[in-house]
Amino acid sequence: PVAVCVLTNENVDRRWTDDNAGDLLCARIAREVFDYFTPATATSDADKEELEQALLLIKRKPGILDVRWSQPGEWIVPLMPVGEVGVATVAAIKDKLAPFVANINHFQANFAGFSGVPNLIQPRYVSLVFDETYSGALMRIATAIEQQVSPLIPPKDIKNLQNYITLGRLKTESEQLRVALGRALKIPEQPTLSPLQVTSIDLLSAFASTSGMSYKVIESFPMK
Repeated sequence: PVAVCVLTNENVDRRWTDDNAGDLLCARIAREVFDYFTPATATSDADKEELEQALLLIKRKPGILDVRWSQPGEWIVPLMPVGEVGVATVAAIKDKLAPFVANINHFQANFAGFSGVPNLIQPRYVSLVFDETYSGALMRIATAIEQQVSPLIPPKDIKNLQNYITLGRLKTESEQLRVALGRALKIPEQPTLSPLQVTSIDLLSAFASTSGMSYKVIESFPMK
């Protein structure tokens, strides 16, 4: 629970109505506070529970004690970084994305299984990889979004699209730890995970800290 106190003085709008300016201000502040402390999630509660259970196959193995596991709010697939932009640019991006995303059919994503990044021999990251069909659809959507948004932001190098969700990373850079993590990720049979229903695309703001990245939803755009 979060307690927020908003004190106002000399209010011009003194009406006892639902659209009182002071009440609307309090509502907007409460919404911002809630969004800040409630991370953006890429999965439903059922999806998260299923994935957590599957992750136990790896977490119970030796060699993964030095892994910092990502929270569900960090399970995202970045389509296009826009960098540091102002309020006006964010508003322009919203205006571009809303009608564009509304014309994209929702679909389901299937997982190929757990893997390591940059490779399975000496990985730094634990990842959940999507299958080729979803990866192809993701690439087409990302390319289309880039065409929509690029004119609104400063020129920048676009990295290759990642076709996976990052689930954890080594806290310490060490060849011995990377080899141990690679061994832990070699499981005889990949777990069967339910398809992920992709029904929206979110515009996020990112915050870096010593514990990793945190994300806040600026706007969620529903798909068709």
